Amino acid sequence: LDEHRRITRTIYDSGIEVFVNLMQPKELIRFTPYEPEIRQYAIQDDQKVEFVSFPIPDQYVCRDDQKVLEFCSHLCKRLKEDHQKILIHCWGGHGRTGTIMSILIGMLFELEADDALDYNYQLHKQRSRTKGRKSSLALCQREQVKNVLKMYKDQQHCPTVSSVENQTFD
Repeated sequence: LDEHRRITRTIYDSGIEVFVNLMQPKELIRFTPYEPEIRQYAIQDDQKVEFVSFPIPDQYVCRDDQKVLEFCSHLCKRLKEDHQKILIHCWGGHGRTGTIMSILIGMLFELEADDALDYNYQLHKQRSRTKGRKSSLALCQREQVKNVLKMYKDQQHCPTVSSVENQTFD
């Protein structure tokens, strides 16, 4: 428990404002919760923290690419416009986290899917605790990165709402 508190304190002290959990509720039964400690630290420091849940099945993807696109677009806004510090995690931080991170990297840096996947892989190799796991996403996860980034790119070239549609006419 002392180790858990030390880790949560270190994470909180790093300035993280938004904690994104990609695990499904059934996984949380075996997961040591961090939210109570983080909330307590934030209250003591009069700081605001937020906890966001976006459950994805382990070693799989969210089946709705549009929902993933909207979620990642929202995170991009928080990073670029709101300058928030965001921590994204699942159980091991490899597949589900790697999928979302690869999409974010592609969106933020305007990279093609293969380049975003490679960039995420290079970042993953820098981790001190990988338990020997290489960041190799499952085929369905790599495909989702490609699909969502294509949707994002198509959306950038073809806005869904024109300026005329935004106007109100009396």
